[in-house]
Amino acid sequence: MQDVKITNQTPTQVITPPEENGNYIPEGMATADASQISSFLNKYNGIYYYISDYNGAAFIKYRVEGGKIYSYTSTTEVAYKKTLYNNKLQIDEQTGSAAKIYILNFFDNRIKYYEKQIYEKENYTLQQNFKPAGEPVAELQKYAGNYFINFISIGQKTYEILIDNNGQVYKQYFTDNNTVTLEDNILSISYDYLSSVKRDTYILEQNRLIQGESYIDNVIEEDVSTRTLSKADLLTPYIGTYKSTDGNSQLNVYEYSATLNINGEYKSGTSILLGTTLTKYVYNSTSKVYEQHKIVFNNDQAIYTSPDGQTTVTLTKENK
Repeated sequence: MQDVKITNQTPTQVITPPEENGNYIPEGMATADASQISSFLNKYNGIYYYISDYNGAAFIKYRVEGGKIYSYTSTTEVAYKKTLYNNKLQIDEQTGSAAKIYILNFFDNRIKYYEKQIYEKENYTLQQNFKPAGEPVAELQKYAGNYFINFISIGQKTYEILIDNNGQVYKQYFTDNNTVTLEDNILSISYDYLSSVKRDTYILEQNRLIQGESYIDNVIEEDVSTRTLSKADLLTPYIGTYKSTDGNSQLNVYEYSATLNINGEYKSGTSILLGTTLTKYVYNSTSKVYEQHKIVFNNDQAIYTSPDGQTTVTLTKENK
């Protein structure tokens, strides 16, 4: 996938949601109609996951089935506010220190996924180690306040930016050579970054601040909060219990996961189905990586093969 380049550096481009970027959808551009969202999701049934480059572990982010979206292996539909614009689904999770916006760009075989932090707002007071960024912007006066994450469990606030009553922005830990601009409600802060220029953007709302895009030399910066999620098949067609004739091995397939026991040894790990092949990603404490245990479905049978190919077990589906 090629980098997304910005041809015009004005912040207005941040509020235009192309097919694949992580831009926040401004109010008025999207629909929150539940039936429209359900119809949209019906086109993208599947399990969405990624594989760790570090150790080969598999992680499920979402399951889409029957016009609903579920987090990870949950059986409860995502209940937060959802809005839809073209192929972009936005999930607004407003829950304390975990408050985030998730932006999902749907394609036939993948999701381009972004996390955006939501910052709470309190009255303005200057905080230690914060210094002015750019010049005061009169239009920012109405957004005066301290914007922060509140880590309730440890009783600590982490401040992102401050805006005083004169429209002066304050930020922590960045260079002196910087500028601040505001267009509509999009705040941009540009500053020197190594040998480049970095631009951080934020969406200002009346009672909160939303993390926008960051650019380095006009190229969108992608980090761990940005992922491409691959699409796998739903487990639903294979739900059931499969057992070996000697009773020592068993596979249980549920709508959201599968459990596997081979010759009395439980194989713990994420289950990913592609076509008729189910892969269990199981951690090997010796090699420190996740090995792939394969199960191939064939009618009412499931044929297990170990990662080294030395063990095969035939499991037959029980009739209920």
